Amino acid sequence: MRIYKNKHVIIAMIVAPILAITAYVATDYSLKETPQPAKAGQSYKLAAQSNCRYASGACTLKNADVKIQLQAERETDNTVNIALVSSLPLQRALITMSHKDAENEPLLMQSKHTDAKQWNASLDIYDPSSSVMRLIVLVNGASYFVETPAVFVDLETGFSRENFSQ
Repeated sequence: MRIYKNKHVIIAMIVAPILAITAYVATDYSLKETPQPAKAGQSYKLAAQSNCRYASGACTLKNADVKIQLQAERETDNTVNIALVSSLPLQRALITMSHKDAENEPLLMQSKHTDAKQWNASLDIYDPSSSVMRLIVLVNGASYFVETPAVFVDLETGFSRENFSQ
């Protein structure tokens, strides 16, 4: 193979991968979006994490430095207590559970502590698999919202309830 003895081919085989990697990194650097701080009066969507999609009893919501953890606990067959813990102090939190045939009015959550990071609300929910949870929180004048299925409100495990009673 005389082609591999040509010095131009050998130099091209060495230089081409270096140029490709350099072009990839330079393109990423020049086109990346720089994070902007949230502006008062603007709305931002919260991303529902994977534990919101199954019966885990909890739901984690994120957007940059805003992280919200929801814990659901059944009070009765039709009532659920939602406890909200936020990474940042909230000015206000509104929550509603909407069913396929009825829209409920948003309920103002109550702050449990003076630091405004823990909130609480009791909601009526009949069928979590066909219900949708809507949450709006206000942080430093910016509103964050999410709409996610309410299947997370029931905790289902492979273990019996007797294992947890001790």
